[in-house]
Amino acid sequence: MELVVVMAVTMMLTGMMLPALVHVRENAHRVICSSNLRQIGLAAVLFADDHSGFLPPSEFGKPGGIKQDMMAVHRGGMPENWEGLGWLHWYTYFKGPAVLYCPSHHGEHFYDRYEELFAHPDKLRIYSNYHYAGPTDWEKGTKRRLDRGTAVVIATDGLRTVRDFNHTVGMNVLRGDVSVRWFDDISGQVKEMLPPEDMAAQHNDEFRYSRIWDLLSGSG
Repeated sequence: MELVVVMAVTMMLTGMMLPALVHVRENAHRVICSSNLRQIGLAAVLFADDHSGFLPPSEFGKPGGIKQDMMAVHRGGMPENWEGLGWLHWYTYFKGPAVLYCPSHHGEHFYDRYEELFAHPDKLRIYSNYHYAGPTDWEKGTKRRLDRGTAVVIATDGLRTVRDFNHTVGMNVLRGDVSVRWFDDISGQVKEMLPPEDMAAQHNDEFRYSRIWDLLSGSG
């Protein structure tokens, strides 16, 4: 009987502690995610210094491009088909591609899935866990530069589908001054704009992503 009581108390205490442990773990993941984005930001600054102040190129970021797939870092096919933030890896502006992956990711784009492809790209598209805002102003069509500081959104947590929204209630946002700020989305304003998983096959909706970038830019 004493053993049953001890087990019951232990299970009750574990149940009470579990939400707190989950909260602590998620907070730790947010810190790691923020650190990853800051490293990406520093890499983007080095890239811009070497490329007349401009951000890495993106085929998907061009007018008419698939903005949903700007979470990709390699388009697949030819080995040289690096894309967006993938150019920072190719030019070795940061140490190792693991920095492109968030520990809170709960979709299908984990680092283990793509690790070998970074060394030997093939026809399979490589996705990261961070969404590039692109080198082109989505309203004016002009090249974006980093000298506008916090008004420039470089990248955020993944936005390709609802499952790529890494932290569920908000996201880390990397800005042009290499600061990383938390954007609170408890109301689900951003999350509700994202395509559901069953629309993941290159659902080209430029307006959807322009609205998101406008919202995040205004929050700077």
